Amino acid sequence: MNRRAQAARRLVGAAAVGTAAAAVALPSASADPPTHPHDYLAGSNALTISSTLDGRTLLPQRIHWTVIPGALHVKEVDFFIDGRLAWVEHAAPYTFGGDGNWLDTALLTPGLHMFTTRAIITAGGKAVDTVTARVKA
Repeated sequence: MNRRAQAARRLVGAAAVGTAAAAVALPSASADPPTHPHDYLAGSNALTISSTLDGRTLLPQRIHWTVIPGALHVKEVDFFIDGRLAWVEHAAPYTFGGDGNWLDTALLTPGLHMFTTRAIITAGGKAVDTVTARVKA
């Protein structure tokens, strides 16, 4: 196991909150390369990610944090808590801490926390989604 994976496993106990849907489009093989970054933000090739934290502003003590990517092939999904990499998942279902595990918010300090997911696509490109939610004492 490499150092990145070991560090991610140590942080599994850390918990946090929220995610909203984000979309990123990838150019088709026959299309001209986009000339502006915003060219990736719409279109029929859009990758949409959503999460079990979507729409939440207050997190329970335990919650499954799972990302549901669109139909494109995903290389990995990275989970960040307060900007720090907390878990990397390479296979569906893309769940924080591995299949069947929970985000334990009791391990976080009470207050607002930022929860970010980043899906990296095998063909290139990524979709990033961030949710800010409160953890109770």
